[in-house]
Amino acid sequence: LVDLCRPTQRKYNLAVTVAAGKDMDAIVVDTKATGLECIRYLREQRVGTATFLPLDTLQVPSRESTERIRARVAHDSRFRLAADVITCDENIRKAVLYAVGNTVVSDDLDAARQLCFSGRRGDSDGGIKAVTLGGAVISKAGTMTGGVTNEDSDRAGRWDDPAVQAMRDDKEKLETERANLDRDDSAGRQSMGGRSTRIEELRNNFNSLTN
Repeated sequence: LVDLCRPTQRKYNLAVTVAAGKDMDAIVVDTKATGLECIRYLREQRVGTATFLPLDTLQVPSRESTERIRARVAHDSRFRLAADVITCDENIRKAVLYAVGNTVVSDDLDAARQLCFSGRRGDSDGGIKAVTLGGAVISKAGTMTGGVTNEDSDRAGRWDDPAVQAMRDDKEKLETERANLDRDDSAGRQSMGGRSTRIEELRNNFNSLTN
């Protein structure tokens, strides 16, 4: 899952990592049958274990419960749903929702405490789970966990890998240059030979980065 999504801003890296927990390292598959086939292969080859997230059977929070919590925090800039600060393709959005649920990302622990412990009685959603930008957690049951392990920091830093970011930057530059050349090409056919060669070169470079 970590390879299929990323926080919208770097400041959310740790909170998203903690919110998703071990599910961020799970493998997303299209169906339960595919997951079972993968598990069978791992067992037969004795190459370790893995957790699979089959998109056709994952249970995610109801839209109603999500919207209730979103409306509750919408007018307070200290809060935002974890799912709303994660970008991904829509076809794997369900896996992200499964991993983070209705967890709320809070600026700090004081704000999280205010959100989670105010008006707990009669809460139709059974409490709110909050994760701070610093990695502290208040569970739905009200337990509080603080501190950050080296493992959490390492996992949060995976989205900051310099090589990966450099490739993303190169891809964006190539996309821009290719779009400009395509636009210029449609406006006039002069210098067609050299321009076509450059477009083809950009297309090959772009495809290599995409792969």
